[in-house]
Amino acid sequence: MVAVRVTVLPMREPEQLAGGMANGGQVVRIGEMVRRPAAAHSDANAALLHAVAAKGFRAPVPLGSDEQGRLLFGWIDGAVPAPPYALWSLTESALASVGRLLRRYHDTVSTVRFAKELEWCEDLADPHGGPIICHNDVCPENVVFGDAGAIALLDFDFAAPGRRVWDLAQTARMWIPLRPAKFNGDRAHLDPFRRLSVLADAYGLEPAEHREFVDAIVESRRVGSRFVQGRVQAGEPAFIEAWKRHGMADGDTAILHWLEDNRRAFLAALTGGQ
Repeated sequence: MVAVRVTVLPMREPEQLAGGMANGGQVVRIGEMVRRPAAAHSDANAALLHAVAAKGFRAPVPLGSDEQGRLLFGWIDGAVPAPPYALWSLTESALASVGRLLRRYHDTVSTVRFAKELEWCEDLADPHGGPIICHNDVCPENVVFGDAGAIALLDFDFAAPGRRVWDLAQTARMWIPLRPAKFNGDRAHLDPFRRLSVLADAYGLEPAEHREFVDAIVESRRVGSRFVQGRVQAGEPAFIEAWKRHGMADGDTAILHWLEDNRRAFLAALTGGQ
């Protein structure tokens, strides 16, 4: 792919966007263009985004870079949930639309074959590998909503080969969310078991995949914990704050134990208690 450098004249004052934990404060919107730092695997991500967009999946396709080396993306109009979460974003209908959007992404990306030399991020990747390129970070802040529900995914920095159930497990942990209520802030009142069923049903998860899905939920938590602890040890402020907010090592252990203890309850929720 030939790199394209684009100079865009600002149409208005830069608007700082939330960005993810790794690039908070570094993502800005100027007019109809979003500028954000390039990631270590930007070439692979660009190939992914161009490929799925060409097949009709709405994605933030890279449009080149600016004079500061930041990547440029066209603005996707819509609402993106962020703490404190608006009530509409906590509804089962919003959650179900996320499941349907993820399924559309998986069905789309499964039809694409990527060059073997592309290097993908391993930070949150499925340890078992897999046949598709997973997003791996479908948190509320990375989903754009329109009037009819979820319409687009953002921030593919952690994309990597994996299984569908792995990506769905990552999504379940962050969207339901799958943690003890005391760690869930303004989402503490939500029923995790009911919401797990809503997400899986909307995605179209097959009964034969239920056990693998539950296993992936627990395993993805272990992978995520190692990732966060590595960022904390590296001294990254956003990760240090999140680590403290969730009780540091004791909180991390409590969340993992809660997931382990609820394996059967998760399976029961997925099967309707059968």
